[in-house]
Amino acid sequence: KSLQADIGGESLLNDGVAVVVFLTVLQLAGGGHGGESHATESIGFVHIVSLFGREVIGGALLGGVFGVVTIFLMRLIKVPSIDILLSLAAVMGCYSLASIIHVSGPLALVVTGLIVGTRIHGNTFSRTERVHLDHFWEAIDHIFNAVLFTLMGFVLLGLSDSFELKFILAGVLAIPVVLLARVISVALPLPFTKLRHGNPRATIAVLSWGGLRGGISIALVLSLTPELSRNLLLHLTYVVVVFSIIGQGLTIGPMVRYLKMGETTEQS
Repeated sequence: KSLQADIGGESLLNDGVAVVVFLTVLQLAGGGHGGESHATESIGFVHIVSLFGREVIGGALLGGVFGVVTIFLMRLIKVPSIDILLSLAAVMGCYSLASIIHVSGPLALVVTGLIVGTRIHGNTFSRTERVHLDHFWEAIDHIFNAVLFTLMGFVLLGLSDSFELKFILAGVLAIPVVLLARVISVALPLPFTKLRHGNPRATIAVLSWGGLRGGISIALVLSLTPELSRNLLLHLTYVVVVFSIIGQGLTIGPMVRYLKMGETTEQS
Protein backbone atom coordinates (compact mmCIF):
# COMPACT_ATOMS: atom_id res chain seq x y z
CA LYS A 1 0.00 0.00 0.00
CA SER A 2 2.83 2.40 0.85
CA LEU A 3 4.55 1.72 -2.49
CA GLN A 4 1.22 2.23 -4.27
CA ALA A 5 0.83 5.62 -2.59
CA ASP A 6 4.43 6.55 -3.48
CA ILE A 7 3.84 5.66 -7.12
CA GLY A 8 0.65 7.76 -7.25
CA GLY A 9 2.25 10.80 -5.61
CA GLU A 10 5.42 10.55 -7.67
CA SER A 11 3.32 10.31 -10.84
CA LEU A 12 1.48 13.53 -10.03
CA LEU A 13 4.69 15.44 -9.28
CA ASN A 14 6.31 14.00 -12.42
CA ASP A 15 3.50 15.37 -14.57
CA GLY A 16 3.85 18.84 -13.08
CA VAL A 17 7.64 18.96 -13.35
CA ALA A 18 7.50 17.48 -16.87
CA VAL A 19 5.40 20.40 -18.08
CA VAL A 20 7.89 22.90 -16.62
CA VAL A 21 10.88 21.11 -18.18
CA PHE A 22 9.05 20.87 -21.51
CA LEU A 23 8.27 24.60 -21.57
CA THR A 24 11.88 25.42 -20.71
CA VAL A 25 13.25 23.22 -23.48
CA LEU A 26 10.61 24.60 -25.85
CA GLN A 27 11.90 28.13 -25.24
CA LEU A 28 15.44 26.94 -25.92
CA ALA A 29 14.23 25.45 -29.20
CA GLY A 30 12.64 28.76 -30.17
CA GLY A 31 9.04 27.69 -29.68
CA GLY A 32 8.48 29.88 -26.65
CA HIS A 33 8.81 33.09 -28.66
CA GLY A 34 6.77 32.24 -31.69
CA GLY A 35 9.65 30.41 -33.33
CA GLU A 36 11.88 33.50 -33.63
CA SER A 37 15.41 32.67 -34.65
CA HIS A 38 16.98 34.78 -31.92
CA ALA A 39 15.11 33.00 -29.12
CA THR A 40 18.02 30.76 -28.16
CA GLU A 41 20.42 33.72 -28.16
CA SER A 42 18.43 35.54 -25.46
CA ILE A 43 18.22 32.54 -23.14
CA GLY A 44 21.17 31.75 -20.90
CA PHE A 45 21.83 29.50 -17.93
CA VAL A 46 20.71 32.11 -15.40
CA HIS A 47 17.47 32.67 -17.32
CA ILE A 48 16.75 28.94 -17.42
CA VAL A 49 17.40 28.52 -13.68
CA SER A 50 15.24 31.55 -12.81
CA LEU A 51 12.47 30.38 -15.13
CA PHE A 52 12.52 26.85 -13.70
CA GLY A 53 12.69 28.12 -10.13
CA ARG A 54 9.85 30.57 -10.62
CA GLU A 55 7.64 27.99 -12.26
CA VAL A 56 8.31 25.24 -9.69
CA ILE A 57 8.57 27.23 -6.44
CA GLY A 58 5.90 29.73 -7.44
CA GLY A 59 3.54 26.98 -8.53
CA ALA A 60 4.07 25.03 -5.29
CA LEU A 61 3.45 28.12 -3.13
CA LEU A 62 0.34 29.08 -5.07
CA GLY A 63 -1.00 25.54 -4.83
CA GLY A 64 -0.32 25.51 -1.09
CA VAL A 65 -2.32 28.70 -0.58
CA PHE A 66 -5.29 27.42 -2.60
CA GLY A 67 -5.15 24.05 -0.84
CA VAL A 68 -5.24 25.60 2.65
CA VAL A 69 -8.03 28.03 1.73
CA THR A 70 -10.09 25.26 0.10
CA ILE A 71 -9.81 23.00 3.17
CA PHE A 72 -10.73 25.91 5.45
CA LEU A 73 -13.89 26.61 3.43
CA MET A 74 -14.82 22.92 3.29
CA ARG A 75 -14.50 22.61 7.07
CA LEU A 76 -16.61 25.74 7.46
CA ILE A 77 -19.49 24.58 5.22
CA LYS A 78 -19.44 20.73 5.50
CA VAL A 79 -21.94 20.10 2.68
CA PRO A 80 -20.85 17.40 0.15
CA SER A 81 -22.36 19.15 -2.88
CA ILE A 82 -20.74 22.45 -1.90
CA ASP A 83 -17.43 20.66 -1.34
CA ILE A 84 -17.46 19.58 -4.99
CA LEU A 85 -18.15 23.14 -6.13
CA LEU A 86 -15.36 24.44 -3.90
CA SER A 87 -12.91 21.93 -5.36
CA LEU A 88 -13.94 22.94 -8.88
CA ALA A 89 -13.54 26.62 -8.02
CA ALA A 90 -10.10 25.88 -6.56
CA VAL A 91 -8.99 24.13 -9.76
CA MET A 92 -10.27 26.85 -12.10
CA GLY A 93 -9.09 29.73 -9.93
CA CYS A 94 -5.68 28.26 -9.18
CA TYR A 95 -4.89 27.45 -12.81
CA SER A 96 -6.15 30.81 -14.07
CA LEU A 97 -4.10 32.74 -11.51
CA ALA A 98 -1.04 30.61 -12.28
CA SER A 99 -1.33 31.58 -15.94
CA ILE A 100 -1.62 35.27 -15.04
CA ILE A 101 1.42 35.37 -12.72
CA HIS A 102 3.43 32.96 -14.93
CA VAL A 103 3.98 30.02 -12.59
CA SER A 104 3.36 26.33 -13.20
CA GLY A 105 -0.38 25.64 -13.22
CA PRO A 106 0.00 21.83 -13.22
CA LEU A 107 2.37 21.90 -10.25
CA ALA A 108 0.09 24.31 -8.39
CA LEU A 109 -2.85 21.95 -8.91
CA VAL A 110 -0.78 18.94 -7.81
CA VAL A 111 0.05 20.67 -4.51
CA THR A 112 -3.56 21.80 -4.07
CA GLY A 113 -4.79 18.27 -4.77
CA LEU A 114 -2.31 16.71 -2.34
CA ILE A 115 -3.33 19.08 0.45
CA VAL A 116 -7.06 18.67 -0.13
CA GLY A 117 -6.78 14.91 -0.67
CA THR A 118 -4.74 14.42 2.50
CA ARG A 119 -7.01 16.53 4.67
CA ILE A 120 -10.28 15.25 3.24
CA HIS A 121 -9.30 11.68 4.19
CA GLY A 122 -8.57 12.69 7.78
CA ASN A 123 -10.89 12.50 10.77
CA THR A 124 -12.26 16.02 10.28
CA PHE A 125 -14.46 15.13 7.30
CA SER A 126 -17.26 12.60 7.14
CA ARG A 127 -17.22 9.49 4.95
CA THR A 128 -20.03 10.98 2.81
CA GLU A 129 -17.93 14.02 1.97
CA ARG A 130 -14.94 11.84 1.06
CA VAL A 131 -17.00 9.50 -1.15
CA HIS A 132 -18.67 12.38 -3.02
CA LEU A 133 -15.36 14.09 -3.80
CA ASP A 134 -13.57 10.85 -4.73
CA HIS A 135 -16.29 9.67 -7.10
CA PHE A 136 -16.66 13.07 -8.74
CA TRP A 137 -12.96 13.55 -9.51
CA GLU A 138 -12.50 9.93 -10.59
CA ALA A 139 -15.30 10.42 -13.12
CA ILE A 140 -13.76 13.70 -14.32
CA ASP A 141 -10.38 11.99 -14.70
CA HIS A 142 -11.83 9.16 -16.82
CA ILE A 143 -13.84 11.55 -18.99
CA PHE A 144 -10.91 13.87 -19.71
CA ASN A 145 -8.60 10.96 -20.49
CA ALA A 146 -11.19 9.53 -22.91
CA VAL A 147 -11.58 12.92 -24.62
CA LEU A 148 -7.80 13.40 -24.86
CA PHE A 149 -7.17 10.00 -26.44
CA THR A 150 -10.10 10.49 -28.81
CA LEU A 151 -8.63 13.81 -29.97
CA MET A 152 -5.26 12.11 -30.25
CA GLY A 153 -6.80 9.53 -32.57
CA PHE A 154 -8.27 12.24 -34.79
CA VAL A 155 -4.93 14.05 -34.96
CA LEU A 156 -3.10 10.87 -35.93
CA LEU A 157 -5.68 10.18 -38.64
CA GLY A 158 -4.98 13.65 -39.97
CA LEU A 159 -1.27 12.86 -40.04
CA SER A 160 -1.73 9.61 -41.95
CA ASP A 161 -0.55 11.28 -45.16
CA SER A 162 2.81 12.10 -43.57
CA PHE A 163 3.26 8.63 -42.06
CA GLU A 164 6.62 7.00 -42.67
CA LEU A 165 7.92 3.63 -41.50
CA LYS A 166 11.06 5.26 -40.10
CA PHE A 167 8.88 7.14 -37.58
CA ILE A 168 7.70 3.83 -36.10
CA LEU A 169 11.25 2.45 -36.09
CA ALA A 170 12.41 5.58 -34.29
CA GLY A 171 9.65 5.09 -31.73
CA VAL A 172 10.69 1.46 -31.16
CA LEU A 173 14.30 2.56 -30.63
CA ALA A 174 13.12 5.26 -28.22
CA ILE A 175 11.41 2.72 -25.92
CA PRO A 176 14.62 1.30 -24.33
CA VAL A 177 16.06 4.82 -24.09
CA VAL A 178 13.00 6.02 -22.19
CA LEU A 179 13.06 2.97 -19.90
CA LEU A 180 16.77 3.45 -19.18
CA ALA A 181 16.22 7.11 -18.37
CA ARG A 182 13.42 6.08 -16.02
CA VAL A 183 15.63 3.54 -14.23
CA ILE A 184 18.37 6.13 -13.73
CA SER A 185 15.94 8.80 -12.49
CA VAL A 186 14.47 6.35 -9.97
CA ALA A 187 17.74 4.74 -8.82
CA LEU A 188 19.72 7.93 -8.18
CA PRO A 189 17.46 9.51 -5.50
CA LEU A 190 16.40 6.16 -3.97
CA PRO A 191 19.16 6.06 -1.29
CA PHE A 192 17.89 9.40 0.05
CA THR A 193 14.28 8.24 0.53
CA LYS A 194 12.48 5.80 2.81
CA LEU A 195 12.17 3.45 -0.18
CA ARG A 196 15.79 2.39 0.40
CA HIS A 197 14.50 0.06 3.11
CA GLY A 198 13.29 -3.39 2.15
CA ASN A 199 14.28 -4.60 -1.31
CA PRO A 200 15.73 -1.66 -3.31
CA ARG A 201 16.09 -3.70 -6.51
CA ALA A 202 12.43 -4.71 -6.47
CA THR A 203 11.42 -1.12 -5.70
CA ILE A 204 13.45 0.23 -8.62
CA ALA A 205 11.98 -2.43 -10.91
CA VAL A 206 8.38 -1.65 -9.93
CA LEU A 207 8.81 2.14 -10.05
CA SER A 208 10.63 1.96 -13.40
CA TRP A 209 8.28 -0.46 -15.13
CA GLY A 210 5.24 1.16 -13.53
CA GLY A 211 6.14 4.63 -14.82
CA LEU A 212 3.51 4.73 -17.58
CA ARG A 213 3.28 7.46 -20.21
CA GLY A 214 -0.04 8.78 -21.42
CA GLY A 215 -2.12 11.91 -21.68
CA ILE A 216 0.47 14.46 -20.58
CA SER A 217 3.04 13.26 -23.13
CA ILE A 218 0.54 13.39 -25.99
CA ALA A 219 -0.87 16.77 -24.94
CA LEU A 220 2.59 18.35 -24.77
CA VAL A 221 3.76 17.05 -28.15
CA LEU A 222 0.50 18.22 -29.75
CA SER A 223 1.36 21.77 -28.67
CA LEU A 224 4.47 21.81 -30.88
CA THR A 225 4.58 23.70 -34.17
CA PRO A 226 5.36 21.91 -37.47
CA GLU A 227 8.76 23.68 -37.55
CA LEU A 228 9.82 21.74 -34.44
CA SER A 229 9.55 18.28 -36.07
CA ARG A 230 6.03 17.86 -34.74
CA ASN A 231 5.10 14.93 -36.99
CA LEU A 232 8.19 12.91 -36.08
CA LEU A 233 7.88 13.58 -32.35
CA LEU A 234 4.15 12.86 -32.37
CA HIS A 235 4.56 9.45 -33.99
CA LEU A 236 7.54 8.65 -31.76
CA THR A 237 5.62 9.65 -28.62
CA TYR A 238 2.59 7.66 -29.73
CA VAL A 239 4.65 4.47 -30.09
CA VAL A 240 6.20 4.95 -26.63
CA VAL A 241 2.78 5.65 -25.06
CA VAL A 242 1.15 2.62 -26.71
CA PHE A 243 3.96 0.34 -25.53
CA SER A 244 3.76 1.90 -22.07
CA ILE A 245 0.02 1.34 -21.70
CA ILE A 246 -0.20 -2.10 -23.34
CA GLY A 247 3.22 -3.60 -22.65
CA GLN A 248 4.02 -2.18 -19.22
CA GLY A 249 0.44 -1.72 -18.05
CA LEU A 250 -0.59 -5.33 -18.70
CA THR A 251 2.57 -6.85 -17.22
CA ILE A 252 3.08 -4.76 -14.07
CA GLY A 253 0.69 -6.99 -12.09
CA PRO A 254 2.47 -10.29 -12.90
CA MET A 255 5.80 -8.54 -12.32
CA VAL A 256 4.81 -7.42 -8.80
CA ARG A 257 3.51 -10.90 -7.96
CA TYR A 258 6.75 -12.46 -9.22
CA LEU A 259 8.88 -10.08 -7.17
CA LYS A 260 6.72 -10.66 -4.10
CA MET A 261 7.00 -14.42 -4.54
CA GLY A 262 10.77 -14.15 -4.85
CA GLU A 263 10.96 -12.01 -1.71
CA THR A 264 8.84 -14.51 0.22
CA THR A 265 11.09 -17.37 -0.95
CA GLU A 266 14.23 -15.53 0.18
CA GLN A 267 12.74 -14.82 3.62
CA SER A 268 11.72 -18.47 4.09
